[in-house]
Amino acid sequence: MAMDWTPQVETLCAQLTEHYVFPEVGVEIAEILRKRLAAGAYAGISGDEELAYDLQTRDRATIVGERTKGGANPGGRYYVGPHLKSAVPSGRAVNPVRNDNWEGVGVAPDIEATAEEAFGRAYGLALWHVLTLGEDGARRAVAAEAREALAALQ
Repeated sequence: MAMDWTPQVETLCAQLTEHYVFPEVGVEIAEILRKRLAAGAYAGISGDEELAYDLQTRDRATIVGERTKGGANPGGRYYVGPHLKSAVPSGRAVNPVRNDNWEGVGVAPDIEATAEEAFGRAYGLALWHVLTLGEDGARRAVAAEAREALAALQ
């Protein structure tokens, strides 16, 4: 079984921690993203960005939308005075494909679109992809639904 992995360097502990994602988790992740997109809540940083970055670096997704905020490295906020907090990183995410991360620069989309139009653009691309899979057998009904949904988008 193939695994995708993104090691995370824990600087405070000076050890390498590897995080793995198994393929069957992909269906659950897609459902979570669908719910978040439908709720208009996909504006987060860190974990949201890591998912997009990891899928993009492995050519497993086409990212549609705006550049993300650029929060890659885990950490916390600590009081340094009675009215002042400081953000202190406690680790560094390292992508094994590019040997870097998105800290401070964000994840650049494959297809730029405003936040308002991103879902419609991505949905349209997904429907076109369905049509490229053919129409033999059971796919005939799915292709018909995709054509109908595309027509409704235009």
